[in-house]
Amino acid sequence: MVSWDETLGPSEGVFFDAPLAYHRAGAPVSFEGWACLAAEPIRFESVKSMLCQPFENALAIGYEMSDAMIAALAEREIPYIDVSLHPIRFLEDLVFALRTNIRAFHDTLIDHKLSDVAAQNQAALIQAKAAWMKKPLPLPPGSMLVLGQVDHDRALLQRNGGFHSLGDHLKRLHQLCCDHPKVLFKPHPYDKAHSPSQMAVKRLPAIQWTNANFYHLLSQPEIEGVVALNSSGLVEARYFGKASENLAPFLYAYSDTPPGRDFFPGGAVPQNGDWIETSFWRQLLDGTSRAATVPAPPNRLRRTMNADWGYGFVDRVVA
Repeated sequence: MVSWDETLGPSEGVFFDAPLAYHRAGAPVSFEGWACLAAEPIRFESVKSMLCQPFENALAIGYEMSDAMIAALAEREIPYIDVSLHPIRFLEDLVFALRTNIRAFHDTLIDHKLSDVAAQNQAALIQAKAAWMKKPLPLPPGSMLVLGQVDHDRALLQRNGGFHSLGDHLKRLHQLCCDHPKVLFKPHPYDKAHSPSQMAVKRLPAIQWTNANFYHLLSQPEIEGVVALNSSGLVEARYFGKASENLAPFLYAYSDTPPGRDFFPGGAVPQNGDWIETSFWRQLLDGTSRAATVPAPPNRLRRTMNADWGYGFVDRVVA
């Protein structure tokens, strides 16, 4: 394990001196410094060496690695697997997507790809239950839903080191108010009340704020579509038959596209539950035939990541 954790013992992992790396890159150890370094390839050789040295002659497995880290590993032709949380959050457990720069590994990811039918079926079941429930609020047909996000989310990083916000799209939000009988805004539960996006929405009093459950809202036939910067909810909305519009580029490209010859990754492939099992990694690393796995209990990963908010609301409500 490689970590910025000063309590690591010699047998526990490798300490990465993040403050030293920031110092060598000429950036402060802050949100602003991180924003400048994460989105662009590292220009300083000493920093790239620090990033890659622990992974020489190894397979690097990272969680939502930055563009800078991906570029540094690719330049040194180090094999890697990047794990990310997939936008679909309404299944029996969280879904993760994996991408890699090794073609043989990518083929294994395709072999364990999550079936799109599973998400379609679950969305239909949620809508069926919601049809028996009291509506979250009065809605005219043709209503639109705008989603907020955490203002310092990595998905909102701009190439210049800043962050996207709804304040950059006031004209589009105003147009939504003109084109639709009702526009709702659902703030992200972890966002600050004075964030740039929330302050922007407050400038448009025609927009109605709501804290209703997201999946309950998606199940309402009166909701025509969902608009956001690049929220995961945009991907989820499509499974509920809603139009979706992203105002900023998505962070990941979810596809079956294989990696090229430049050691950059192929598409991020959503995985079924096999990827946390030993048999999956045995197949990936040495080609051993896939072994059958026992179905995992619901919410195993969701509990470990403390990502319970919003999920299960429909199941818990008695019609």
